[in-house]
Amino acid sequence: MKVRVTEIGPNGLHIEDTLDGKLLNARFAESKGNGIAFDPDPQVGVLVTRIRNGVAVKGMLKARSSQPCARCLESISLEHDLSVDLLFHESSDNSIPAKPVKSAKASIADLEEDSVGIRYYSEDEIDLEDALQELLILRSSPYYRCSDNCKGLCPQCGANLNQTLCGCAPEMTTMGDLLAKAQKKIYKH
Repeated sequence: MKVRVTEIGPNGLHIEDTLDGKLLNARFAESKGNGIAFDPDPQVGVLVTRIRNGVAVKGMLKARSSQPCARCLESISLEHDLSVDLLFHESSDNSIPAKPVKSAKASIADLEEDSVGIRYYSEDEIDLEDALQELLILRSSPYYRCSDNCKGLCPQCGANLNQTLCGCAPEMTTMGDLLAKAQKKIYKH
């Protein structure tokens, strides 16, 4: 999803499109073991406007992903409704790498004083696909659980403790178990 800056009119350019799910899933697959997959393709609705010394992109990104629970490995489905707020600045030097925006509240003053959180473009073209994919990647986590009380897998036999009780002997008490017991005692009194 490329945008030519010269095609952005005075009222901006409204874009309703989808991100390529295959490319996005391939980027997630680069990080082995996370199991995150997006299906169907994420939906994008943004307004691209020209500002002094750059371009602002604002809107929404909606996606659905599936991934394994971080404790029991059962598949879970997640909905992502993300706010998009990106700034791009024209680069006179093609060697400057693209950078994610550091703050959703960046302004024109930020373009002049602080270029740390700005993405750069050159040759009149902005690659929105890459920027929006990175937004989804940075806001995704492989540590979601199927529920707050997920029991996980038995560390000895691998049985899903949400579905069955195994015959394995319980492991030694962990520090987390001790803290939970202490917390219950404190709040009872």
